[in-house]
Amino acid sequence: MRKSIIATSIAIALLISCIPMSIAVDTNNNENRKAQFSDFNIALGNVPTECIPNSEITFGSEGVFAVTSVVKSIPAPESWNSSPGVEVGGNLAEQDPEAYAVRSANAQGVLESLPVYTYEDYYIAGEGAVAQYDQDGQLIRVRGEYKYFSTLDQYRVNGNLPSGTYIGNFGQFSTVVTRGVTTMYGKITTFGDKWPAISQSTYPNCNTDPVPNPPNGPSNYGDRIGTRNNKLYIGDVATRPDDNVAYGASLFVTIVAADTGYGSNITKMMYNKDKMGADTPILDIFRWDQPNWWTGTPAAPNDTYFNKKYSTTLSFPSTSNYWVYNY
Repeated sequence: MRKSIIATSIAIALLISCIPMSIAVDTNNNENRKAQFSDFNIALGNVPTECIPNSEITFGSEGVFAVTSVVKSIPAPESWNSSPGVEVGGNLAEQDPEAYAVRSANAQGVLESLPVYTYEDYYIAGEGAVAQYDQDGQLIRVRGEYKYFSTLDQYRVNGNLPSGTYIGNFGQFSTVVTRGVTTMYGKITTFGDKWPAISQSTYPNCNTDPVPNPPNGPSNYGDRIGTRNNKLYIGDVATRPDDNVAYGASLFVTIVAADTGYGSNITKMMYNKDKMGADTPILDIFRWDQPNWWTGTPAAPNDTYFNKKYSTTLSFPSTSNYWVYNY
């Protein structure tokens, strides 16, 4: 009984955290899950930084939003081999553990010595937009019609951010730039949940690479494709436009032990095949459960990547996660 009371209290607290200050709560509708803006300053944004873990909120007109989905979390495997699926892609860090241990230690040392910069950022979501939150209740992304505002550009020099740690309203990231190498540290998210069904009988020829443009194919491929009408595969990622990573570039991506649950870091070679929108994570990893092209039904829901099964709200939140780009 005590655990139930504690869990309920936590859920209520997180629900309240979805509701920005200076709004009036409709207590007679949807069990307090709906909020109505009154004197809330829209210039500061209307998307909460935190919400119920594994949830989605949908925005209506005039700033009305409601919690419209809460996804049941997937328990992590107890150990590397405890999942009934397989670890896709292996772990590069195990091929030369001593070298990767030194690289990891150096990366952490650099991170701790960086100068710190602060900036303001916020979203204004339009009607029909959806904000998605991860297993910790932190914002993953906003889908649909929205505007994103940030003061981060004040620190750019010739279009690029100098080495440093940058802390905004929705989290933080760090960048280290040396000659020919960029290392980016921060939260890493996953994507692939936007998968509208396609009629195979109506569009039998759209399952190609690259996919055809309308009218030879459906107008909305969702997360199936990247920036060049390319089909996305396991190992593909999306980067932020301002990070200037070339299409098709190889990235060494490391998820630290705090997020893998494996006991050590896991590193994989991944490929930049898409661009994120105005997102605060440093990288978006394409789903690895082998979705059916037409329906999105996963063929391998138990397979793991970085020791985690894919779910629509999964992220790797540690700000010590990083990717390395050599150019």
